[in-house]
Amino acid sequence: MLISCPKCKSVYDIDDSRVSPEGKKFKCAECEHIWIVYPEDAIKEEKPESDIKPQLILPDSSSDSKQKEVDEMYNRLSQDTLGLFLASESNDAHDSKAKFARKMQVIFSPVVAWGCVISLFVTFTMLVGYYNRYDIVGFFPRLSGFYKNIHLDTSYKGTDLIFQNVMVNENEKKGVKTIEITGSLYNDGDKISQVVPLRAIMTDNKGNVLFNEIVNVPTKRLEPKTSALFRVVMPNNTKIDKKIKLNLEKDA
Repeated sequence: MLISCPKCKSVYDIDDSRVSPEGKKFKCAECEHIWIVYPEDAIKEEKPESDIKPQLILPDSSSDSKQKEVDEMYNRLSQDTLGLFLASESNDAHDSKAKFARKMQVIFSPVVAWGCVISLFVTFTMLVGYYNRYDIVGFFPRLSGFYKNIHLDTSYKGTDLIFQNVMVNENEKKGVKTIEITGSLYNDGDKISQVVPLRAIMTDNKGNVLFNEIVNVPTKRLEPKTSALFRVVMPNNTKIDKKIKLNLEKDA
């Protein structure tokens, strides 16, 4: 078929099979104009053979091959990029597994295991020593000094203490009348008890307080089944009837 350049009107003879219904690109040898030729663009009238120029078609390598090269390059880049991502993910997964394995090795290493065992043993011993200090000191009295240094009482505070042999006497010396109360505190328990102060209260028949005072007992602690003497002196300035009460000040 014959075609004509739209720009310079040069005529070319081309093979009909090379022009598809979708068109084909051609480049003019005279003016280098590029256009698309369709089957219906064929020249129907006859032209002198001298006016027909050799066929000059843009080769597939100039457009189609370039496009193929671009597509192939894109595919290669896509595959390489995907490979990089997959390799990165694979490396990240490998690193995570390696880190986890190292952590497990540290956690279950003999040093850490023995450290945990020793820490648990020390903690258990301290708890037993704290909550059973009264019994421990009862068996090993010398340990009371250790507990004292860490500011822990090792005796029950006022527990199992009872009054014994309490006597009340009225005295007068140099014109001063007093009431003297004597007796003993007895540890009726089976553990060492801390001796707490006494509170002596004197009231009249109407409940008015005439005397209210804390009295310390000379002994600080009592062994089981032992006693300590105490003495309380109160003023006796009136002749009215009085009531006297002794209490253990466990909160003192």
